[in-house]
Amino acid sequence: MKKILNIILVILLFSSCENNIPDQSYNENWFVAFENTNVKGKESVSEIQIPVILADNGRKEVVTVDFELAPAEGVIEGIHYNLLNESNTLTFEVGVGVEYITIIPIDDLEPIGDKSIQITITSNSKNYAIGLPGPDQNQSTCELTIKEDDCPLTLELFSGQIEGLEDSPWWKDCPGKYEWIPIEEIEPGKIKYEISGWFYAQLLTSGWAWYESESELSFFGTTVIIDVTNPADPRYTMLEEVFMIDSEGWELSTKPVNNESLSIDICSKYVEIPYTVLGTSWAHGYIFTVKFQFD
Repeated sequence: MKKILNIILVILLFSSCENNIPDQSYNENWFVAFENTNVKGKESVSEIQIPVILADNGRKEVVTVDFELAPAEGVIEGIHYNLLNESNTLTFEVGVGVEYITIIPIDDLEPIGDKSIQITITSNSKNYAIGLPGPDQNQSTCELTIKEDDCPLTLELFSGQIEGLEDSPWWKDCPGKYEWIPIEEIEPGKIKYEISGWFYAQLLTSGWAWYESESELSFFGTTVIIDVTNPADPRYTMLEEVFMIDSEGWELSTKPVNNESLSIDICSKYVEIPYTVLGTSWAHGYIFTVKFQFD
């Protein structure tokens, strides 16, 4: 009788532990998910692609994946965007692991702000897990942000003393101080600035090893023309000028740049300007990139 009771207790104990095991009923090899949880694109671009990934092992059948779009309040299909896909279903042929939801932004030419659309994977024909493996279903949704890029470039927009990171092998994490002085508006969307302070970050990193203090240096301005007459393809021109000189007459200059592509987001007040240092043996024509975030 005692032996029978012990067996019953063991069964009850096992059953109790089994009930506390978390649900792990998903197959780690088979799932469908967004590649990213957030995708951004300017409203003036021709299209924005949102990758959807299908992960499985040795699939020999076509799989369809359904999705739905939930625009934010005030965002309307046909006015602010269009869906390029023929339907809200993606078809994954055999051997294909990535398909795309393609959104065509509609440039309204008015600065009314960013527009967001939440996209959700709702089902698939093979009943694969939706989202990355795990109970949280991460990346089962993706937020698309259509960035407003109709903010005007004004003469005073980038002005005053700004700190920017100078991307180089030696001092990329050290912010330099640059002074932007608006000169003139050449035409709408094209403005000339004088920028001084180049090379400041390198000198700060070296602890002013070559100079007793910052006061020994004079930073000469470099003329830069920012051109956003085509918001989808911003350009810049940097004229060849001396931009730093010390009391002993040592000077540096920049390689002239004419109508080169520029990374800029006027609405977010962000600009990234590459330049090449001349007149130094150690630079070897290295292209430095200065990144500014204008608050």
